[in-house]
Amino acid sequence: MGTLSPIVTACVSTLVPLGLAGAYFLSELGYVAMFTPRLPEAPGPTKGLADESKGSEGSKGKALRMVCIGDSVAAGCGLTSNEEACAGTFARHLSKHSGRPVSWRVIGRNGYEAARIEKNHVKRIPGNPDVVVLSVGVNNLLAMQSDAVFKEELRSLLSAIRAKVGEHSAIILLGMPPMSMFVALTPLLKRLAGAKAKAFNGVMAKVCSALPGTVIHVDYTGPGINDLVRREMGTVPSSLSSLKSFFAPDGFHPGPLALDFMATLLFETYEIKCRELEGEVDSLESPGEEAGHLEPGRILQNVSFVRKSGNPAA
Repeated sequence: MGTLSPIVTACVSTLVPLGLAGAYFLSELGYVAMFTPRLPEAPGPTKGLADESKGSEGSKGKALRMVCIGDSVAAGCGLTSNEEACAGTFARHLSKHSGRPVSWRVIGRNGYEAARIEKNHVKRIPGNPDVVVLSVGVNNLLAMQSDAVFKEELRSLLSAIRAKVGEHSAIILLGMPPMSMFVALTPLLKRLAGAKAKAFNGVMAKVCSALPGTVIHVDYTGPGINDLVRREMGTVPSSLSSLKSFFAPDGFHPGPLALDFMATLLFETYEIKCRELEGEVDSLESPGEEAGHLEPGRILQNVSFVRKSGNPAA
């Protein structure tokens, strides 16, 4: 979003089109701009290997390949490493639930909306990964896009990803966050952004349902995430101090705790089905490849995500 922090952009793009003015809103804008830091993307390696398979028999040499692509969430803004960020977190959960090592790679950039992800990121996806985790939508919201414009950009982006990775890759679209809980936003912006995020989640669900192959979306603004947090923590945090534990230091981007809950909800909602595909494959540059996990021509375990019965999420 240029040189401004995402919170400043949110204030400007929300208040100006609505024609809201006056000292109260100007003071809100000044406060948010003054006290919200612009955090860097996660430093260090943008690829790695997660192994939570705990030595499962037969798992060695059959690493799944995962690419995390998208905006500042994919890029790990505000976190200490990509191991701690979205890619590492989802790779660990995928490894645990599949019983296989997971080779992961990050292709993310702060401030990117759907159109720029399609233009600049999709072409950088290497080979045919088993799973693509996509984070997109918040920057489209901050740009005050209509539901119709966002729907078209998202449909185009997901279609481009499918064309790039092939029919056997599973695409995981991370749902819009519950922006009404963002500690960095003012009360007015929480209401406006929260309502818009729910609308965008509806758009995401419709777009995913119309695309071929395994394309899933988990609604993080729905009751499923609250039920999960309540079960794990005993309550749904509501105070400012308790909510801060879910965020990076800027109060806007997800922290490790939020990412862990996001991944947990995904795998509690869906079970993984693996099927063997034998044939020539494109290799993915990663520690797994160097260790001999991703040799062309071997049997790959491609995955699909199957909705569990009785789960209200997604």
